[in-house]
Amino acid sequence: YQRRVHGGMLLYDIGFAAITKTIAQLPLLELLTVYVSYRITDASAVEFAAKVSQLHHLEELILCCTECVGIRNATISALTLSPKTLKKVFLDFYNTRINDDGLIALTERLALCAHLSDFAIYLESTTVRDVGVGRLLDALAALPALEKVHVTMDSCGYVTDATADKLDLFLRSVPRSVDVELGLFNTGMQPEREQTIKRALKSRRQRDSSII
Repeated sequence: YQRRVHGGMLLYDIGFAAITKTIAQLPLLELLTVYVSYRITDASAVEFAAKVSQLHHLEELILCCTECVGIRNATISALTLSPKTLKKVFLDFYNTRINDDGLIALTERLALCAHLSDFAIYLESTTVRDVGVGRLLDALAALPALEKVHVTMDSCGYVTDATADKLDLFLRSVPRSVDVELGLFNTGMQPEREQTIKRALKSRRQRDSSII
């Protein structure tokens, strides 16, 4: 049985449909990497997400939907992650049309992934807000196996000082052994709050390096 699949740049919905059909025939799949172009829409992506949710041996998922303006909440809401095996997730939703509804739906699934150690999500240029980001941070902070996390919110104008408060709490609550990276350029936070978070993050890294 094939256990690793790397899907290339899928240009149209028909290409996405083809890889969806392929992975449906690989129940023991452990790693799945898919990069899609801006032409992909929820029409095919929802079915793909549903099939991924049936991969009960999946350990690593990399899904890049950069500038897929046809990707909305339906796709991310359909992505039911395998809680028993998943260890690494990389999701790029840069300039898609997801918002808090989709992010909260994803967060509810992440909270069940007890073995997840490496998580990255790019929300740049989306309309996510404080509530969705706050839920995400709460879920990540509660993951017992977390070792590395990267959350990018660049150009998210609806992310405000309320998220800065959440980030401050997040940085103080997760163990220092967790590698944290944040993208906070051009958000709706006050500049001084953004700088405060960046200084806290820098201080955290400096303390980690001194321990090493």
